[in-house]
Amino acid sequence: LYSNETTHELSVWAEDISANRTESESVSVVVDNAPAMITFNMLFEDELWLESNSVQITPDGGYAFLGSKGQLNFGFADFWLVKTDSFGEMQWEKTYHSGNDRGHALEVTADGGFILVGTRRSGADTDAYLLKTDASGTEEWSQTIGEVGQVDAAFDVKQTPDGGYILTGSTQIASTFNTYTAMWLIKTDGSGNLEWDKTYPYTSNGGSGVTNSAGNSIDLAADGGYILGGTGMGDEVNEAIDQVWIVKTDPVGTREWVFAFGERDQDRCYDIITTQSGEYVAATWMYYDSFYGIHLIKLSQSGDLVWM
Repeated sequence: LYSNETTHELSVWAEDISANRTESESVSVVVDNAPAMITFNMLFEDELWLESNSVQITPDGGYAFLGSKGQLNFGFADFWLVKTDSFGEMQWEKTYHSGNDRGHALEVTADGGFILVGTRRSGADTDAYLLKTDASGTEEWSQTIGEVGQVDAAFDVKQTPDGGYILTGSTQIASTFNTYTAMWLIKTDGSGNLEWDKTYPYTSNGGSGVTNSAGNSIDLAADGGYILGGTGMGDEVNEAIDQVWIVKTDPVGTREWVFAFGERDQDRCYDIITTQSGEYVAATWMYYDSFYGIHLIKLSQSGDLVWM
């Protein structure tokens, strides 16, 4: 989800299992206090499996999107970065690292390049993966972040005012009674070196214990802290209930407040942004008002529900 008040960028993908191929499509929708209009759409096809997960407007007025390209049924995929002009025509594409990598999000950096995040799998390890390129897509550096022998992942990234990066995703935590995943906040320097990280375990409304959670989106808050949107998954009382799980932190990752909402299975927050007024808007998939669908939620700076 991207918004500059009039333009909203969407990136979608679909897989034709029978044909064992995927088509990726990037759509720009322009809204001007009138019904939404599709200004263009482009289809990218390949013999390999394609996935597009994130799109950004570039300084030249074009677009860049990140996903994965490979053959998942054979256990390999690469980060896939595509740059287009303002009409969606491909200008160049790059793939990074032959292995089992999944590209989840990108951002245009202050120097005009790109910061990419996702996951990298090697044997029993799955790690958060961070990769920096210049404006032409040439790799400058990469970092893996995670513990040996466990499943870690990064799903979103933003550049911070100090030139570093803030990431969110999920990491495994071993407790006395079980192992679960927790929403994960990671802060790095400008070269991707870990400075600190924090976890935010999910405790559902119906249970007293901690269950799985994950961070799907992150943005910088107006006060210098961070806002994370994700999912809290089930509880020991009712395993079927997943909830929208939103966490606000201060600049060093200390949790300030949480917002949880959900009535049925698969209630999830997929994206969250800070508005110009310092409030927060989250894009969710959930059951509300008697149907499943895409719902926008607006929260105040203190985490109170403004509208849904």
